[in-house]
Amino acid sequence: KTRDLAPGVISYSMVIEGCQRAGEWERALGLLGVMERAGLDPSPATKQHHYTRALRACAKVRDPERALRLLQVMAAAGIEANTDCYSAVISALQRAGDCREALAQLDAMLVRGLVPTTDIYTATILAASDLGDWERALRLLDELQGRGLSPSARALSAVVRACKEGGQHERARKLLDAVKIKAGKPVPDDGMRYSTGAAARHTTIRIWADLPESGGVL
Repeated sequence: KTRDLAPGVISYSMVIEGCQRAGEWERALGLLGVMERAGLDPSPATKQHHYTRALRACAKVRDPERALRLLQVMAAAGIEANTDCYSAVISALQRAGDCREALAQLDAMLVRGLVPTTDIYTATILAASDLGDWERALRLLDELQGRGLSPSARALSAVVRACKEGGQHERARKLLDAVKIKAGKPVPDDGMRYSTGAAARHTTIRIWADLPESGGVL
């Protein structure tokens, strides 16, 4: 006689992983709910893992609204958001141009006692720069370095841009020297563009030849 075999935790986990590899993360999260209703309650670490992967998928397709909703679902379910979760959410927000909310999520994770990564600092520095908030961009750069992290050339160039556009030409000039060093190659002071290479993911940095030459700076 054939006996019905109910799927167990391992079976569900394999199917969930398969769904996520196929990009079907919504179905994967739905299966977590099925597990719970079947009395196969996944561990908090398992739930966190799958939600983190879902948040990364949101970042990849630049869907910050869904990422924020997932954070709310996690909180309602008692699933703690870790640094990886916030990294994905902040990345999604910054890429979609919602810079104020990206900075707000950084503040939220700091309140929770979580430590930002280099990627989080880079995304929020870019966000502050896009908002024209050179002071916040500089503070974030200081915080990054104060934690013993090394800023990317992309982050440095964003702070340079924010300072220049904010009239902080002397600060921009000093940071520009750091960008040159980070790029690891000589840089012509003629306003031409150059590539920073793989370290900055081939980000193009503009060298501003129109900075004031002498003391009339803020």
